[in-house]
Amino acid sequence: GNPGEAGAGSLARDHRGRPIFAFHDYIGDQTSTIAELLAVWRALSLCQDLTYDRVWIELDSERERDLIQKIRALTDNLDVSFSHIYCEGYSAADYLAGSACRARDFVLYDVADLPGPLRGIIRMDLEYPSIIRPHDDSRTQG
Repeated sequence: GNPGEAGAGSLARDHRGRPIFAFHDYIGDQTSTIAELLAVWRALSLCQDLTYDRVWIELDSERERDLIQKIRALTDNLDVSFSHIYCEGYSAADYLAGSACRARDFVLYDVADLPGPLRGIIRMDLEYPSIIRPHDDSRTQG
């Protein structure tokens, strides 16, 4: 249900789609919107800590994308883009959010330590994209 037990998860990739890092975090009893926004906040915090300064965030909810204004305070030192993606492109984040619910903790994965199922999702996403929608380089208005 919504609200219900929630987890946040995110997969960071380079410009070629290769993974850089991934994480999941247990949120507890929360709505899916809050879980998604917390995932964005955590991902941006990690990017800032790891000194990545060009970031593109993909969300599977246009409503959540529109709520990002509150998160943009983290973007002062980052070059960040936000876009909406369709469910097919969000499998890795869904896997990580489910892992967060099972682990009930924050876990940061190095690329070498990504779980096998997540590696499979990434491989399928890179090799067999089901829907190709080019991103434009425009920035989402806040």
